[in-house]
Amino acid sequence: MGNYTLTTNLSDKMVEEVNKHKQLRHKKSIEETIIDLLNDALKPPQYFTNYDWKKAEDEANYEI
Repeated sequence: MGNYTLTTNLSDKMVEEVNKHKQLRHKKSIEETIIDLLNDALKPPQYFTNYDWKKAEDEANYEI
């Protein structure tokens, strides 16, 4: 896996939120905090991990 550089502009409010997250999660740097936030954002929520999508689709099709 390679490394990539991501450059972005964040509002002061967003930086405040990142700093709050940094303190809550005891991260060493803003970079580490941003990576943590991105990982959280890209993972499906925990309640979807074992969700039976086939069953839900079958139930939805039955109701239609």
